[in-house]
Amino acid sequence: MGLVTEQYLSKFSFSVGKGYVHSEFKSNAPYFDQFRHELRIYLFNDVGFALYNRLLKTGSLCRQRVREASWSTKIILNKVDDKYEFRFGTDIDVVGRTHYWYAVVADCMLEEYDAHPP
Repeated sequence: MGLVTEQYLSKFSFSVGKGYVHSEFKSNAPYFDQFRHELRIYLFNDVGFALYNRLLKTGSLCRQRVREASWSTKIILNKVDDKYEFRFGTDIDVVGRTHYWYAVVADCMLEEYDAHPP
């Protein structure tokens, strides 16, 4: 059985024009161990998410799937009062019609070794 390298988070929508996305994640336990990680959050438009799902069903690699994202950023966890947190915010230019945007968190490095994330 393969490792789960990605997790769908949510979908949201904007009108055509400028949109702003902000999110905050908190954890009581650290995610990172002694192995290499590449934890990122990805935002997909309708077209990119449809391609992502098609690739997911065909047995592709995580790196192949996340290339379909319109935007991504690396997740760097900060320790605050014995908890770990990550925040991000970004403007999104919606130049064409997209019904929804989709957020996915992924660590494609988990495919590189026999990982067992917490």
